[in-house]
Amino acid sequence: WTEEARNSEIDVLFDTVFAPLIASIPKKFKSFYGLDFARKKDICSGWFLTEQQDTTKTCPFVFELSNMPYKQQERLLIKIVDALPNFSKGAHDATGNGGFLAEAAQIKYGDRIEAIHLSEGWYREHTPHFKSSLEDGTLLQLPKDRDIMDDHRAFVLVQGVARIHDVRSNG
Repeated sequence: WTEEARNSEIDVLFDTVFAPLIASIPKKFKSFYGLDFARKKDICSGWFLTEQQDTTKTCPFVFELSNMPYKQQERLLIKIVDALPNFSKGAHDATGNGGFLAEAAQIKYGDRIEAIHLSEGWYREHTPHFKSSLEDGTLLQLPKDRDIMDDHRAFVLVQGVARIHDVRSNG
């Protein structure tokens, strides 16, 4: 496909799928996202959250992209983030090729974007907060999907630190 044709497909995808989802998000709430970049072996997944008045967070939608060219992933992400109400922060797995999209987002949105390089230290600092938000109910409405639930059950202790093991799954 030509670049123009690929971009046109992204525009249609955004208008038909994502714009209606974003339109349903209350405008007064803050919006956040996290993105795990991938292209061929794995899927690129984007998680979007809104923070309610009582500080609980809900997930209005998740996307998964398979084998989408880098520039079209960038185009789709920017269209989504530009449309989010009260966009506050985004976080990218910037390991390997993910650095491309993290850098593009940092150029566009500045210090609202965090480029993450997963490490034992990162897991040590952030996993306890994530676990407590699941346990105390401040993170609500995870998508009811078997693969997503299995991913959340995939944490293992490695040298006393809860993290996702390096073993790949089919889901």
